[in-house]
Amino acid sequence: KENPAGVEALKLRGAINLARNKPVDAINDLRAVMSATPDAPDVMKMLGRAHLLNRENQQAIDLYKAALNLQPGDVELRLQLADVYAAIGEKNEAAKQLEASARIAPNNAVIMEKMVRVYIDSQYLDDAETVLKDLQKLDPQSPRNAYYQGVIYQGRNKHEAALAEFDKSMALKAGATEPMAAKVKSYIALKQIDEAIAWLASMEGSDQPNPVALNLQGELHMAKKSWDKARQYFQRCADLKPDWWIPYRNRAMVESVEKNADSAHQYLAGVVDAVDSAPLRIEMANYAERSGKYDSAI
Repeated sequence: KENPAGVEALKLRGAINLARNKPVDAINDLRAVMSATPDAPDVMKMLGRAHLLNRENQQAIDLYKAALNLQPGDVELRLQLADVYAAIGEKNEAAKQLEASARIAPNNAVIMEKMVRVYIDSQYLDDAETVLKDLQKLDPQSPRNAYYQGVIYQGRNKHEAALAEFDKSMALKAGATEPMAAKVKSYIALKQIDEAIAWLASMEGSDQPNPVALNLQGELHMAKKSWDKARQYFQRCADLKPDWWIPYRNRAMVESVEKNADSAHQYLAGVVDAVDSAPLRIEMANYAERSGKYDSAI
């Protein structure tokens, strides 16, 4: 039989390894603890988080569900499980966990907002709107109310109405990036790219430019095949937020479309070490393969 002191020491070491972002070591320690205390929900939850860090989603899901069987009223854990399901695209399973959470903790704004998001992603727009109305009653002045209503209108192809909602949201929270990007999406759907460019340009007079706005400008100019302007905006965005990988990816797309894959690869090769982004390295490998540089792709 395991020494209780030894089990607690392993549990503590597992928690420390988890905090230090060492998921494999944490998994080894916590698995040993689980063998001695198989019905411990707190250990299951820690072990689940370790598997998530190690990109082992199904193992995390199994552990979270086992913990919920022992503690069905653990709303925080249900929300974590819902987040995992949503991240891997299992929206219906995410919705089930959120609905169960709402039954346990009604009128919880965090739960309700997650429900609105999942319903929108699943195109259950009527359900999203129903929950949104209840969410609005909890906090009538929140900018999220108009933002989500705008996204619901987008889902129904009511883009003029969506634009008005996004304006309401940004009036309550200046510089908010979600309604900004969503508004540009509606402009594009309405084939009003020049209007979107003019609107974003009208916000450039601030002392601190918004990197998301600069990136959106670049994407709009790329859509117009205004390659030099697109490059300029992506570069300004990268200069302002050098650790964000998206403008580098988009700049590489400009090089690829206007020139060729080799040009895109050369551009990324010059920036990828400074940015240190896994998605950007994948992009660079893809361009290397497309340009026949198989050794570089590997």
